[in-house]
Formats: sequence, C-alpha cells, structure tokens
Amino acid sequence: MPKHNIWRAGLRSLFIVLVILLHVSVFCPDASGKQEKHVLIINSYNYGYSWTNNEVKGIESVIGNQGGIAIHTEYMDSKVANDDKYRTLLKEIYKYKYERIRFDVIIATDDDALDFVKEYHEELFPGVPAVFCGINNFNGSQTAGYDYFTGVNEEADFKSTIDIALKLNPKLKSFTVVNDRMTTGALLQKEFIDKTSGYSSSVNFTFLDNSTLKEVMDAVSHLNPENSAVFYLSFFKDKSGELYTPSEAIPQIASAANVPMYGAVDYMLGYGIVGGMLKNSFYQGEKAARLALRVLNGEKPGDIPVVMKSPNEFMFDYNALQRFKIDIHALPPGATVINKPETFYYKYKHIIWGVAAVMTGLVIFIVILLFNIIQRIKAQNELIKYQNHLEELVSARTNELNTTNQQLQEDIAKRKQVEESLRQSQSQLVEAEKMAALGGLVAGVAHEINTPIGIAVTTASHLQDVTSKLSAAINNKTAKKDELFTYFTHATKSSELILTNLERTSELVKSFKMVSADQTSHEMRVFKVRDYIEKVITSLSPKLKQTACEVRLECAADLEINSYPGAIAQIITNFVINSLMHAFGDKDRGIITIEIAKTGDSLLIKYSDNGKGIPEENLGKIFNPFFTTNRAGGGTGLGLHILYNLITQTFKGNIKCESVVGEGTTFSVTIPVT
Repeated sequence: MPKHNIWRAGLRSLFIVLVILLHVSVFCPDASGKQEKHVLIINSYNYGYSWTNNEVKGIESVIGNQGGIAIHTEYMDSKVANDDKYRTLLKEIYKYKYERIRFDVIIATDDDALDFVKEYHEELFPGVPAVFCGINNFNGSQTAGYDYFTGVNEEADFKSTIDIALKLNPKLKSFTVVNDRMTTGALLQKEFIDKTSGYSSSVNFTFLDNSTLKEVMDAVSHLNPENSAVFYLSFFKDKSGELYTPSEAIPQIASAANVPMYGAVDYMLGYGIVGGMLKNSFYQGEKAARLALRVLNGEKPGDIPVVMKSPNEFMFDYNALQRFKIDIHALPPGATVINKPETFYYKYKHIIWGVAAVMTGLVIFIVILLFNIIQRIKAQNELIKYQNHLEELVSARTNELNTTNQQLQEDIAKRKQVEESLRQSQSQLVEAEKMAALGGLVAGVAHEINTPIGIAVTTASHLQDVTSKLSAAINNKTAKKDELFTYFTHATKSSELILTNLERTSELVKSFKMVSADQTSHEMRVFKVRDYIEKVITSLSPKLKQTACEVRLECAADLEINSYPGAIAQIITNFVINSLMHAFGDKDRGIITIEIAKTGDSLLIKYSDNGKGIPEENLGKIFNPFFTTNRAGGGTGLGLHILYNLITQTFKGNIKCESVVGEGTTFSVTIPVT
C-alpha cells in the first residue's frame, strides 16, 4: 500500500474515534454517573429585547457556571402576537420539539410566559417545577392553586422616580406619560395611576396611551421646559398597529422631547432617558436562577417564599443629564451613572480649570499693566478731547430727548381726549338707547290706551245724546214711562262700559308709570318680584300684541327682595324686545318663559325663548356694543350690551347664554340680593 494511503486511512480512523468520543461525552451521563439536568427558559418577549436579554444573562450568570446543566431558551415574542391561536401553535411546537426531553425546572420570564406555563403545564410539563421572574406586582393570586411555582416579584418604584425628578427640578408641575395599550402597557398604566395618586394636588399627569409615534414626538416637543417632564412607561405598538422595539422608540421620543424623560426599567437607559429608580432585569434573572438552583438541589417550590422585594436601583445616563444641565452631584448617593467620562480631564477638571484661570489671570494682569503704562500718556492727552466731544453729544441727545418727551406728552394728552370723547359718545348712545326703548313703550302704551278711552268717549257721547232727548221730552211733558225705563237701561250699561274701559286705562297707566319711573331711577327699594314683573310685562303688552308671542312667568308670589327694580325692569324689557326683534321673526307663535327664584343671597333669573336661536360663532359677541344681526330691522346692537353692564356692574352679578339654532336661546342671570 502506498505510504500516503496509509496516512489517509489513519487520519480517517482517528476522526471516527473523535466523533464517537464527542457523541459519548454529549449524550451520555458523565463519568460520575450523574444524569445531566435540563433547564427550560421561556421568555415572554423576543430575542434582542434588552430587558429579556438581561434577564437571560442574569440566569446564565448563575446556572451557566454550574456543571451538568443544559439550558434551553425559547422566546414567545408575545408583543407581536399573543392570541389563542398563536399560543396553541407555540404549544404544539414545544410539544414536538421537546418530546424526548424531561425538564428539571422551568424559568418563565415576565407575565405572558407565566400565563403560558400555567395554561399548558399539565400537557407539556407535567410535574415539572417552575420559577418566574419579572411578574408585575405579584400578589399570590397569579399562582393560586399552583403549588409548583416560586419566583421573583417585579414592582416599579414610580414614587422614587417622581420624587427625584421633583428634587432635580423643584418647579416641575406636569408629567406627560408615554404608554401603549398592550397587555403589559395596560398593567403598567394602572399601576402608575395607583402609585402616583398622592401627587394629584401638586403634579398633573397626561397620558399618551393611544397615539402614533409621530403624534407622541410632536406632543413631547411642545412642552413647557420650565415645569414639564416626560415619563416613558412602554411603547411597543402604536395606535396604527406599527411595532417598535425600545431601541427604536425611545431614542426618537427622547430626541424630540424638549424636556427630561424619565423611565422605570433599566433597558431604557442609554437611549435618551435621564434615568430614575429603575427595575433591574439582570438582577431579576439572577435571583430567579438562584431559586432554580435550590429547586434543582431538591427543594420544593412551594417551600421557597417568593422574593417580594423587587431588585431596583437608581440609575442615570450622564449624557442625558448633561443635555438638560442637571447637576450630577444632586443625584442620590450610590446611584449608578452610565456613560460617565473617566478621562484625566474629567477627573481633574476642577484643578485644571483653577490653574488655567490663575495663569490666565496673571497673564492678563501683566498685559494690562504693560498696556496701561504704554497707553496712559496717550489716554491723558485724548481724555480732554473725548470729554469735550462727549459733552457735546450729551447736550445734543438731551435736546432730542426733551423734544421727543414733549411730543410724547402731547400725544398722550390727545389720546386721553379722544378716549374721553369715545366714552362720552358711548354713554350718550347707551342713554339714547334706553330713552328710545322707553319712548317705544310710551308709544305702545299710548296706542294701547287709545282704544278703551275711545270707547269711553263714544259711550259718553251716546249717553249725552240719550239724556238730551229724554230731558227735552220731560220739558215738553211728552216723556213716557217706557222711555224713562229704556233711558235707565242705556245709562246703566253706558256707565258700566265707561267705568270698565277707564279702569283698564288706569291700570295700563299705573303699570307704565311704575316701570318707567323705576327705569329712570337708580334707587333701591323693597318690592315683590312677581307683582313687579307682571307690571313690566303689562307695560310691554303693546309690543307683545303685535306678535303671536306668549310670556310665561314662573315666580313665587311671596318672593320679596331689596334691590334695584328699575334695573331689573330694564333687564326683562331688553330680553323681551331682543326676542321679539331677533328670535321669532315670522314664526306663527312664540313662547317666552321667565323663571325667577331666590337661592341664598342670590336671585336667579332664567329667561328662555323657543325662537330661531343664535349661531355658535355669534355667541361670544352678543354682549359687544353695536353688534347686531338685524340692523336692517332697526337693531342697534346696544340692547344686550346695556343688559350686560347692568348685571355685571350695577348688580355685580354674572350672565351666561346657551343657544341651539332652530330650538331657542336661554339666558341665565345670577345677581346678589338681600
């Protein structure tokens, strides 16, 4: 056989032996006779997610150093999908994949993995003990009825983060909280609200929990830098369904924010948040692994208490602190600061700057002395020249200022004159409007009393004629008995008709006299509200009869107040005239309702009509002077303005208006009374 063939056959035999030995070392028990133990790590989230990666690193830092333990790691990626169909598919995959492996312990990281293990434990891992970590706010109910669980509680310390943020910025009054609506996000938001309820009186919390990334970035870029901050809870999925990893979302939000952004978990650090009391994922995994070792060594999970104290610590990012000029010395003692420079300059920068400042000062001092010696003679020679020139400039500038000041005083005086003229004109217009309204009432009342007076005059004239005829008959001695009875009948009816119409006229004149006198008087007096308002409405009857409007008054008959009756009459009058002019138009029938009641020291007047209403764009302008939508129909725009001034200035009360187009308008007036 050729020599090279012998070498080739030998190498082939050696390779086969090595393969066999490797197979034996991997798949057979070790020489001590101990069976290799298998640990399954089921992670809720995806590989590459910083929180999950650190949990796995924490587990491996403990178990990976132990001999005879094989670690199997799975990632559910539940932030992408977590419905029943997806979990069923995962179950079938794990069932097929680990059909021939008997696990000694399962480690479930975070809530979704724990729920999966509970749901399919008997089918996939019957009798296998389990350890959890990263379970938000564990309280025992999550594993009630499952005696094969122990683990580590995960609880965010939001209060400590809020407190340190308030310490770093005492003016802080508002937090914008960034969150999503996934399973973990919803739990985090509820926990955050519960644990920050104590700040409700001093700090405002606004939640961005249903926004796109762009909307979040836009919102945090327009905050008040003096008293605002951002708190990042979770943002894996926006409202449009777009998925983001923390390494994608946090840097974009942090760079867009014009205020510091705080967080609650260590994986957020390094992407732009300032920091805070952060949940430490590595320590979560490390503590869970130590519990798993105790289970592997024979302890039952039910005998191992759950670690309730969440392993959190103060952690901050030096770069973010520098960006917002936050003093690193104000941080809590023992806080971890990442990205902190360790250069020679950073360590000794205070000494370097001190020495540089001293050296620079000495050099500058020497240069100044030399320059002073050289320039002193020149300066003395130039001083007189500059002094003279300066005096000239000061004199010229003083003259300019005096002239300008005089012009300014004249402008101010002219402006005051114009303003006074405008005030007088406005007052005159308001008084003219009042007199015009009163004049309208006079004309209306004159027209109204004309009819009963005319009837009375006609009846009296008729009675005079009948009386003259009877008198002539009596004088001629031709009067008959039946004529006398007929005369008495006519006289009685005529007297009743004259008396009725004159009483009606008297009532109208009394009502008008009282209302008109009150409207021109500004004195307080005690009066009964219902009786007085009825008289006001009576004085308005000429206006009301020209329309098909009905006025309904709801007021207690015994309601009595000490106030300004004239101003109240003006208010009711302006309300009614405003409705007649603007609200009803060509409507067949309108209803005006006036409700008056006293509550405590206030009189409440609710005036409403079922007219055409006021457009929303006009509601804010109806009390402005000269604003009217019916100038062609005689509107001056002063009626509601006068009414507003009476309520807010004379009574020191308030008024508000509500209106729906097509349904009507309601005015609510509150005025103090005694």
